[in-house]
Amino acid sequence: MRTQWKSQALERLAGLSITNDALRRELDELKMPKTKDTDFGWAHEHVLLMTNGESILYEYRHGANIYFPPHLFLGHCSDGRWLYSSYHFCNSMNMVRSDDPPGSIAEFAKKYSAREFDGKSDECLKMTE
Repeated sequence: MRTQWKSQALERLAGLSITNDALRRELDELKMPKTKDTDFGWAHEHVLLMTNGESILYEYRHGANIYFPPHLFLGHCSDGRWLYSSYHFCNSMNMVRSDDPPGSIAEFAKKYSAREFDGKSDECLKMTE
């Protein structure tokens, strides 16, 4: 299940860029002054925004219990790198929305056990924590 999801998610992420209208809107909303109706924190549906302006386009599979394989986060960073993590972000990134935003992609990777990979291989199916 994870392998099939990984292949489809990587294909979708590889075809996206922040110039995509929907992703650009998400990034713009993350940069807007926060109100009670527009407070996405630093995690939107498909984009994460670091305080230094770096961003990560991501997909996440929640493996909620013993009947599903472990969690899998895949991210394509604004600097071109690919990250993966088995950290439990929860559905809709609920576990991180209340966290302070990381200062950089490097800080994100350290805090959420993300590792760099080539954006293609099954290396991203390994556990990171």
